[in-house]
Amino acid sequence: MPQRIDALLDQAQQHFAAAQQRCRHGDLATYQTEIKAAQDAVDAAAKLAGTTPTPSGTPTPPSPDAERHARRRPL
Repeated sequence: MPQRIDALLDQAQQHFAAAQQRCRHGDLATYQTEIKAAQDAVDAAAKLAGTTPTPSGTPTPPSPDAERHARRRPL
């Protein structure tokens, strides 16, 4: 079962990364679909682990201005 949980969390990470990419390209419909798929994978992993994930609400994509600003700021 731990391998299945790891696989689900890997899927979630891939969906979150895809969502961020789609957001950067202004494709909010696919962004929303990817976020939903990621959350579903996290929920499934939590169920297998015997825990309940904390609801996070509906994610709000960052504005294009915020994204440009974040890329210019040194870390």
